[in-house]
Amino acid sequence: VLAACHDGDFGPHQEAAGGGGTGAEPAPFEVDGSTIALWHFDEGSGSSCVDAGPHHLDASFAAASWSEGRFGSGVQLDGVSAFVRVPSDDALYPTEQVTIEGWVKVHDVIDTMMWDTQNTQMLALIAGDGGSLPRGAVRVDHEQVLLDGTDPVPPEAWHHVAVCFDGETLRLWLDGAQA
Repeated sequence: VLAACHDGDFGPHQEAAGGGGTGAEPAPFEVDGSTIALWHFDEGSGSSCVDAGPHHLDASFAAASWSEGRFGSGVQLDGVSAFVRVPSDDALYPTEQVTIEGWVKVHDVIDTMMWDTQNTQMLALIAGDGGSLPRGAVRVDHEQVLLDGTDPVPPEAWHHVAVCFDGETLRLWLDGAQA
């Protein structure tokens, strides 16, 4: 898992989703002026992960294990009891637009949260017919919008998933295509 939260509706980062159609190999996310938080999950040991973003919202996790990641190390969540906890902070509740994105590799049909701020903003994989379906939710100005994807995330390969909210419309992306 590699996760990022950005202030603004950008659609999935073209570089992260596969080079924007250029055929270029994807690159890890980097901090830019819109970054709220960024966890690379590349520490490789311990039970915490440093936030490379400007708010330093270091994550901790329980029942998770280190494994091979998309870019070096990664954190494996079992879909049952493992979780990553990010401290609550006003920065995680943008007032107008937000993009939450990450890299995932699904091994089984599971329910798992990639990102959840007290059930108000999330990027998740929900078990469904034929695989795990992406789900996104955001809360902006005390109103929650929820969207379920219709295309399952294929297992045993890395995929870029994103949920983007532009202030009016919520969109889900899987590997650079709207899901």
